[in-house]
Amino acid sequence: MPDTGMSIEEAAERLQVPPDEVARMLSAGVLRPAEADPARVDTVSVIEQMGRQLSAITAKLGTPSQASTADVLGAALVPVLVLLFALAWFVEIFSVRAGSPLIPLWAMPVLALATLGPSWWLARRDPDFQTTRGIGSTLYGDKATDEGRIGTAWLVFAMVPLLPMDSYVIVEKGEAQVEILQRSQRLLLRKRDGLYWPQVLPLWLGAWALLLGATALAVFVG
Repeated sequence: MPDTGMSIEEAAERLQVPPDEVARMLSAGVLRPAEADPARVDTVSVIEQMGRQLSAITAKLGTPSQASTADVLGAALVPVLVLLFALAWFVEIFSVRAGSPLIPLWAMPVLALATLGPSWWLARRDPDFQTTRGIGSTLYGDKATDEGRIGTAWLVFAMVPLLPMDSYVIVEKGEAQVEILQRSQRLLLRKRDGLYWPQVLPLWLGAWALLLGATALAVFVG
């Protein structure tokens, strides 16, 4: 008996993509129409596409069991480097208020590059989204798009996003788990080609406007 296939909506649910994406896959030949009914999607082609998606999925787990020792050690440096930058920022605020900056203002961008730059690079290598006392990396956003639901991984301090790392299509999102000092979450993601700027830019600008505004208040008010 010929395969009667499945509806576009059923295929979209299986593949975790919008129905429009299924229609595009049919047009591109990624999926095949069912032999018995060309308006439906061939079941085998859906299964084949699910296999291709699984092979492209990056699994982000709350435990670093699949990470190399170097990656785990590198990830442990992320909170240290970010905290070093934050401490220098706070010291600069209070020393400027006192009228004698301990760190020249021109040196702050250099210090940011020397601490946040390696932190960003190490956090991108970490196979887990982890924060320790609000410092580390996490995923923000769950925006519905033609590609699926999209979130962006950020380097964070006190859970405030500092630098975007990568944007992902969210295939599956588990519940967040909070332990004594760490927060973790199980995620199944498909990495996008590049950042999703409509999501990244407003959050990035808003976070840094908040940080710089709070800094200006701390320096000039009180």
